[in-house]
Amino acid sequence: MNSFRLKILTPDRTAFDGLAECAVFMDVTGRVTVLSGHAPMVSVLAPGPLRILAEGRERTGWASAGILHVAREETAALLDSFEWDAER
Repeated sequence: MNSFRLKILTPDRTAFDGLAECAVFMDVTGRVTVLSGHAPMVSVLAPGPLRILAEGRERTGWASAGILHVAREETAALLDSFEWDAER
């Protein structure tokens, strides 16, 4: 599966910065799945689960509200807060 650059950013830290095969976010209209080659877009994220598949391993966390920016070079989720499930 092809990968894309993904960043999960909060004001305090970078929670993830690497290659991902898939990322699933909750936006204000429902679930958004981003794969390599996704069309550029901007979306308002709602609080909820955030799942990524990176290096063949699925990771899940809890995201606050924020903004999702998908560009050809990278995808970035700019969040008020984020915690991986293992951190909760």
